[in-house]
Amino acid sequence: MQTTLDHWLTRLQKYRVPALKVDLERVARLTLDERIPLERFTATFERDPGMAVALMRLIRTLPNRHLKAEVTTIGHALLMVGIDRLKELLRALTTLDRVTNQQSHRSLRRTYARALLGAHLAYEVARLRRDLEPDEVYLAALFHSLAEMLLWQAAPGKMLELEGHAWQREIGREEAETVVLGCSLGDLTRALARRFGLPTLLEHSLHPEAAENPRIHAIQLAVRIAREAEHGWFRPEVVDLIEQLAEAIRYDAGTLTGHLHRAAVDAADRSLAFDTTPAAAWLLLPTGTVVPPPDLPTPKQPEAESAPVCTVEFCLAPQAPLLHQALKEIETLPTGTNAARVIQLAVEALHSGLGLNRVVFAILNPERDHLQARTIAGAEHDTLFSRFAIQLDGVNLFARLMDKPQALWLSDENRPRLWAMMPLALYHNTRINSFYAMSLFVRHKAMGLFYADRHTTDCQLTEHHYAQFKRVVQATANAMTQLAERRQTPRKG
Repeated sequence: MQTTLDHWLTRLQKYRVPALKVDLERVARLTLDERIPLERFTATFERDPGMAVALMRLIRTLPNRHLKAEVTTIGHALLMVGIDRLKELLRALTTLDRVTNQQSHRSLRRTYARALLGAHLAYEVARLRRDLEPDEVYLAALFHSLAEMLLWQAAPGKMLELEGHAWQREIGREEAETVVLGCSLGDLTRALARRFGLPTLLEHSLHPEAAENPRIHAIQLAVRIAREAEHGWFRPEVVDLIEQLAEAIRYDAGTLTGHLHRAAVDAADRSLAFDTTPAAAWLLLPTGTVVPPPDLPTPKQPEAESAPVCTVEFCLAPQAPLLHQALKEIETLPTGTNAARVIQLAVEALHSGLGLNRVVFAILNPERDHLQARTIAGAEHDTLFSRFAIQLDGVNLFARLMDKPQALWLSDENRPRLWAMMPLALYHNTRINSFYAMSLFVRHKAMGLFYADRHTTDCQLTEHHYAQFKRVVQATANAMTQLAERRQTPRKG
């Protein structure tokens, strides 16, 4: 997967997120009068993803910058830039009207409108949570679609293919991203954020396992609501996400819905220049109405009692070369490899290499009574699974797994005997009843646990996959043991 990420990063280097010409001209006029208050600039930059990205990238290049304080908001960035550098920035910006591919042009406008909606929803939730810096939350949500904004210019055909798979629900969204692009959009945006020097809150919010942090979880849910609301606000998928968000921030779901609808109208008002239908327009449609993407074939309306959205009718294809490459690095431990790298390699080997749809490494806490997700693959758009956690109390299937190095395949054969020991909270988050799990021990001490499933009834787990799953986890345990022994071996001289 890292090779694919590097490929896309190299390819996207020559592209920039274009600004709206009307916003560029507006700010250029404002710079002619140095008496104009800062707030007049801020509102325009916050509305325009192209201008916002360019400004935050510029901040990284400033000389004599105080490294102790990260610049995390548009207002703070404008204070640091100054009027002369701002004028230089405006002259260097490219504008959306120069994107000649009509498909790219239309899709960029829709992506901007969705990004703005997600930012407004996240800001409203931050305000309700009494977040001390809601503008930080706004900016992180605005940049969540950064990879899409560049890919619609660099590879519009790939993006259309991705959207087609995801819309038809023949494949989960992150699986579609992995199949079409070779990596998830979240991973690519995270890599771009690091390269561009964007605020670290954006990078943190793109880690599925960070959902335990209420602030980050609220951003993730707001962004997902913005995407789903493009197809109708009163669909079960949107209602479920709003209920999850209400639970996460301990707010009444009905009251929160009203706040989010008002935020959507505010976002629509600020996105008029995007010249695309805002999601707020669908607030007027009857309950259950599904709005199809404008550039894709209109699907049949689902039946009233259709399967839940979490059901996936797609088997993630194994990538044997990636599996072998990851195993080779785990087993040989090249210079500079650390424990975090080994765990990441193992997760990538199981997810992309072996083709297991959802994989998590959960670490054992110091009190040894709780397993908490540390690294997750395959759950970028699944906010429930992202909260993967297991209490090791009472008569518990996973507590027994942590007693000694051992593996389990929960299957049709042993489920009647073992299901009573399955933690209900875990089942609620995974919504699956067949999976692999294996404890990770380092020097006879429990460190954590690997979990993997296919997240579908059509793609069954097999003996071959189980053997490969155990091989990867065992190789990981061996590598972690070697690293621990290296740290304890005194250096000569």
